[in-house]
Amino acid sequence: MQTTNNVIDLQLIKNECESRIDSFFSQFGIASIARNSSIKKARGYSALTILLNIFVLPFIGKN
Repeated sequence: MQTTNNVIDLQLIKNECESRIDSFFSQFGIASIARNSSIKKARGYSALTILLNIFVLPFIGKN
């Protein structure tokens, strides 16, 4: 049962971090900066989604 609680806690922290980082990205126009820097992908997840996930990793204890 403890493992389930840890997973739930980790998911809550991840969601909160994503929300705050998403707000930061919006406030500072990170999507526009990425677009103007020619950061593009052919398919799959968007570059902005990948950047968001990279920024979240340190806050959830991952490398």
